[in-house]
Amino acid sequence: MPLIKCDDCEAMISSAAAFCPHCGRPINRPRANSHVDAQRKVGTPLFIGILLFPYIFSFFTLRTGYSGIARFLAFGWLAILVIASIAPTIENESETSVDIETSTQQLPLVKSDYSSMSLGDMLKAAEPVSYEQLARYPEKYKGEAIQVVVKVQQALDERSFLAQMTKQGASWGDTIYVEIKGKAPEGRILVSDVLYLLCEGKGTMRYQTVMGSFTEVPRLDSYWTAR
Repeated sequence: MPLIKCDDCEAMISSAAAFCPHCGRPINRPRANSHVDAQRKVGTPLFIGILLFPYIFSFFTLRTGYSGIARFLAFGWLAILVIASIAPTIENESETSVDIETSTQQLPLVKSDYSSMSLGDMLKAAEPVSYEQLARYPEKYKGEAIQVVVKVQQALDERSFLAQMTKQGASWGDTIYVEIKGKAPEGRILVSDVLYLLCEGKGTMRYQTVMGSFTEVPRLDSYWTAR
């Protein structure tokens, strides 16, 4: 057993003694098992792993021995990459939403130019309608291609007339107003002429009857008129 010197009385005593047997001073000895845990450093392989694959290697810094700074930097880098990957998706969705809304607001409603249509195309586009449909839903057929058969009731001038479009037995009823925009039939249009029209709905118009009262009737612009 090695001997040590007492700090007070300078007597030689055993290193295993708890106190000096001569003066009674407690002996302070270093503990044999005491040690300071060595702090781990972030090595080159782990650094490269965190830089390239932080989703995996950042969690390695949670092991015992790594400093708080190392953990902060590793998980801070991970957070930056997560935010950077999410941001473009959010921005693209926002831009797409704005583009859709803008295009919906700015694109005009394009109607067909019936004046430049061929007879075949006009026939394909036009649908037969009744007076009740025109009178009840004038806005629905406004700008739409339709086909009707009418009987002239009153010729107003060379290119406009009032007509009746509902045949009931030998008589006709339900007045409409027609303007000829395309080619007119040969010869003058006379009262009682029965005409086949390919035309465009134009809503309604208000006119004064021979009795002096005002009435509102469906209006059509005819682009192809035939007897």
